[in-house]
Amino acid sequence: MADNPFSLVYLKLWDMLETSSMVTNLVRVGNRQKFDSNYGPKPVTIDVDKPELILQPESFIADLKATSSTTDITKDYTLFISTGNWDLDKYFNSLSWELIRAVLQWDTQLVALKWNEKSFVREMALTEAEEGTEQDEESRQPQGWAAVWRIQVMMQFLTTDLRLP
Repeated sequence: MADNPFSLVYLKLWDMLETSSMVTNLVRVGNRQKFDSNYGPKPVTIDVDKPELILQPESFIADLKATSSTTDITKDYTLFISTGNWDLDKYFNSLSWELIRAVLQWDTQLVALKWNEKSFVREMALTEAEEGTEQDEESRQPQGWAAVWRIQVMMQFLTTDLRLP
């Protein structure tokens, strides 16, 4: 069990994505890159490796004195969606739609997370979604539809809870 807010949020985001049977039917377990081993993403992918989802932590901003008693942290994640397929409806649009439905659970799933026996997630936003085609790095040939989604999770903590003993 994770014991820090960053891991709690990351794992819950994956839980939310995987609640959709459409997502789990389209994207095989091995193609959901979770960074939960020492190996990282596959260095080379083949047809069987698509569609693929990669949820990657990117950065965070901390307002250490948001108020006289709270600290705010906004953590950014990037969700890479790679279909490896040209069927816009069956793969790309269907997968994108189901992923949107899955992240809409934030207001019940993420806000229920607790650290130090207190809820800490205040808001989640899908701040940007870029869609287009993906190119094979070696051949430079288009390989199918892909997207990059930017997700922000806003957290708030009592500053006294964050202080080291």
